Amino acid sequence: MDDEALRSVSRGLLGNKHKLEVLAAIAEAFAEGAQDVYPRMISKMVGDAADKQVNEIFTQLRNGGLLVRVEDKTDQQKHRYRARETSAWEAARTLVEELRAAAWSPDELAT
Repeated sequence: MDDEALRSVSRGLLGNKHKLEVLAAIAEAFAEGAQDVYPRMISKMVGDAADKQVNEIFTQLRNGGLLVRVEDKTDQQKHRYRARETSAWEAARTLVEELRAAAWSPDELAT
């Protein structure tokens, strides 16, 4: 599945075309040893998502309790966050991997 199809699935499931990729990118960053993440870091990983779009998703994740703002950092400009322990991160990563490997696209199912 290409990026456009993946984003179509994300929009259908989560109401935002970048949310699934952002969730998976956050999971990837933590899996690779990051202690905390910030929107600009993740927007670079996702590529097509603007900082503002990623920041909105971070706000939703913070409001939902999945991300916790880091208050002990001196650099307040980056608005760093830590993830709560939950299997949701790995689930997002796995779902993106499976969708990228899928031979179908959402458009095929609409006909």
